[in-house]
Amino acid sequence: MNKRSDTKKKRDGEFVIVPFVLDDLDQIDEIETLTFPEPWKRSDFVDLNKYNEFVILVAKDGIEVVGYAVYQKLPEEFELHNIAVKSDYRKHGVASALIENMLSDADSMKVCEVYLQVRESNLAAKRLYEKFGFQIVGFRPKYFSDNKEDALVMKRSKGI
Repeated sequence: MNKRSDTKKKRDGEFVIVPFVLDDLDQIDEIETLTFPEPWKRSDFVDLNKYNEFVILVAKDGIEVVGYAVYQKLPEEFELHNIAVKSDYRKHGVASALIENMLSDADSMKVCEVYLQVRESNLAAKRLYEKFGFQIVGFRPKYFSDNKEDALVMKRSKGI
């Protein structure tokens, strides 16, 4: 990711995409807990932030965290591990802006493949990922431990 922050318009103002700082943790934890049946622990974000290959991006409206994404940068590929948006900011372009930043980072590193796993039932997320060129390339049976739901593996390939 570039060192600059990207500003994106939303309906009633603006939000920016910036790198994670520890001060964001309380708000991220709240979004994580309200979004996922098996939320990541606070320590997961702190631990991943110590490694250069993990990037945590945060979408902010002023000082309010409205979304975040966690992805891993490997030499040949990226993997999106986690993305969430505060419920009242959904459908305002926050997730799209986070994904755009990740893909821009991949493009700048000349990485052509980006992977992710998504719940088979999460139609909104699948549509979002398809909008960015992700296609289903695999299947992981009983991947999610909370309800044994299957995961679809999606990949975005880009010739650079």
